[in-house]
Amino acid sequence: MKKNKLLAALVNYGEDQISYLNQVVKELKSFKKYEVTIIVNSNIPLDISGIDRVNVIELPDYQLLPLTCRQVIWDYKDDFDVFLFGENDMLFKEHHIDKHIEYTEFLPDNRIAGFLHYEEDHTGKHFVAMHSGFDWDYGSVEEHNGKQFAYFSCLHQATLIITKDQLHKIGKQHDFTKFFGKSQYSSKCQVGTDIFEFCNMKKLICISEFEDNIIQHLPIKYIYHKHDHSGEVMSGPESVMREQVNKLLNTKNNMKVNTITSYEGLAEHLIDSGVTMLWKELFDLPIRNFQKISSVDGDIVECGVWRGGCSIFLSLLFNDKNIWCCDSYEGFQPLDKTTYDFDGERHTPAFSHCALGPLAISLDEVKQNFEDYGLLGDGRIQFLKGFVNETLPTAKIEKISILRLDVDSYSATLDILDNLYPKVQPGGFIIFDDANLTESFEAIKHFLIRENLPLELHNPYTDEIYSISNGPVVETNSGFHSNSYIIKK
Repeated sequence: MKKNKLLAALVNYGEDQISYLNQVVKELKSFKKYEVTIIVNSNIPLDISGIDRVNVIELPDYQLLPLTCRQVIWDYKDDFDVFLFGENDMLFKEHHIDKHIEYTEFLPDNRIAGFLHYEEDHTGKHFVAMHSGFDWDYGSVEEHNGKQFAYFSCLHQATLIITKDQLHKIGKQHDFTKFFGKSQYSSKCQVGTDIFEFCNMKKLICISEFEDNIIQHLPIKYIYHKHDHSGEVMSGPESVMREQVNKLLNTKNNMKVNTITSYEGLAEHLIDSGVTMLWKELFDLPIRNFQKISSVDGDIVECGVWRGGCSIFLSLLFNDKNIWCCDSYEGFQPLDKTTYDFDGERHTPAFSHCALGPLAISLDEVKQNFEDYGLLGDGRIQFLKGFVNETLPTAKIEKISILRLDVDSYSATLDILDNLYPKVQPGGFIIFDDANLTESFEAIKHFLIRENLPLELHNPYTDEIYSISNGPVVETNSGFHSNSYIIKK
């Protein structure tokens, strides 16, 4: 079987890391499936077994030495099948080349596979890119050929692998031997990052084969090194990285909605899947007020979640907030032995209302719906099982930015408001799903009067304020809109 021809263009600075370069060269020359040629651009002469050619280059700024490796690659653009660039301390393994070739065969032309690099000491692996706000884009997960890929915002990896076809494509856009544009990265880093920044080739990491797509930086330099400006340690522990990758995998592996590209599309999917009774226009309320709600400190609490559709939506929309899903998961709270009495109360655990199926949805079914949207493994999600008059008094909910009530009864509505309204932060939204029902509306009105709050509700479609005292505004059981809301002052 004919071997693919691989050109490795490496850069070396001085004598300090010769031992690492020896290790890198030895590993490259051990490849079984590739005919490997190694050319090293160095500022000093080298005599290392396995290097096919050394170009001694003296420059006033050693940061520009890596760029000379791109000239080497371009000079041999037609003579090799695969090209790699690396600094003298990046340990390429044969599977790195294998995987790049494999992924390139099925990734779109505007995607390119990349690595994350790590260092390792007695405590384990530490990922160098985890600093200065660099992070995964949790909305970037893509599936290609049954494998999951995601985008990490730090493009620097001190390495580069490209195929001949990719090199020629890049060469049609830019002079490969020069920098492609003004970059946020240093000139030393830009040798690799240019391809990801300026060539319409988004760098993706294969997270479903994560172990195959990390590369070792042999020195222990950044594990304990602090950033010059922020003082932050310039690496993150493997345990945190694994947690982040698992979160990404849960997001994709369990998500039914690969084609969804907007929150409006997500709302439509939830409706079509039968996991919510909200209609599309009501999902616009949190979207429209996203900035206001995001600025309020606190968790999102939904009391009465049915199949979980609304909580799923809010979990994905506000992906930095904790979510509490409070429900008996057995039906309506019994009306006997309640603190509050109302002559119009009518709901019982067997009452089916106008629901798309039974209202007593089990916790297991709700959790399955969260899993289907990649959220079950998300530590932000809390399921509080039980009737609200029993669970809320001791619930460890501290601050609330959105409180959503959907319990369809007078007594349970007041139980929720009495226990949780004090925890809603100024600017927080209290949304009444069943303000259109007389028994729930009367509880809302009772609470507002008792607490000396304005007798006003916001229209969920327009955000305008209307006075309860002026009477009905719409033809519903109560005369008011479902999902009317108030904003805490």
